[in-house]
Amino acid sequence: MLIETEKPPNKYTRAMGGLIRKAREDAGLTQAQLAEKIHRNRLAVSKMENGKVDISAWTIPLLASSLDKPISYFFSCLRPEGNHIRATPTTRARVVNSFP
Repeated sequence: MLIETEKPPNKYTRAMGGLIRKAREDAGLTQAQLAEKIHRNRLAVSKMENGKVDISAWTIPLLASSLDKPISYFFSCLRPEGNHIRATPTTRARVVNSFP
């Protein structure tokens, strides 16, 4: 099991935690239900929602899938306008063609 790193909250972990909480509540899930979906325990979800852990790169896709959100939703706190990045066919082609 991957372990998120516990640390003092900062503005980004708090903001991401708030997004996780909002998405969980919008989905009508309890912390325990979300924890089961992402293969963590309820305490881990609580720490994520309170910004007390850095969330691993492996956890974000699990959250997105479980909460029916695009991955970009969880990073909207990093951009002042809060807009989600939407991939268009053109940007997808650029990304795919950028790999050797």
